[in-house]
Amino acid sequence: MFLSSHVLSEAERACDTVGIIRGGHLVAEEGVKALLGKRLREVEAVFGEPVELEMLAGLARVDNISAVNETTMIARAKGDALDSLVKRVATARVVDVRIQQASLEDVFLEFYRDEPVPETAGGEEDR
Repeated sequence: MFLSSHVLSEAERACDTVGIIRGGHLVAEEGVKALLGKRLREVEAVFGEPVELEMLAGLARVDNISAVNETTMIARAKGDALDSLVKRVATARVVDVRIQQASLEDVFLEFYRDEPVPETAGGEEDR
């Protein structure tokens, strides 16, 4: 079955494989499960005492690390980096944690944002 949709939540529910057409060219084709395995997660951790942002330094595929205040920090984990992020956070006394998963649409935007757009017949980029 071929489904053309700009509603990626619909594609997530209905499809096993997703293709991305950009500038009239197929630029990506992957299984939905594989794409969701690359899913981004925002992790907010609240600690029982003040912590330093440096506690998350050096974790591969973890970025956007910021402090909300002296006992709360937020970071973004890509794919399987969630495991190492949670383990590092657990080295301090955690009083609350929230993990928010990105949608399939967010995954597309993140993983295909920097892909070069194929040139059209007119030589102009299709944005």
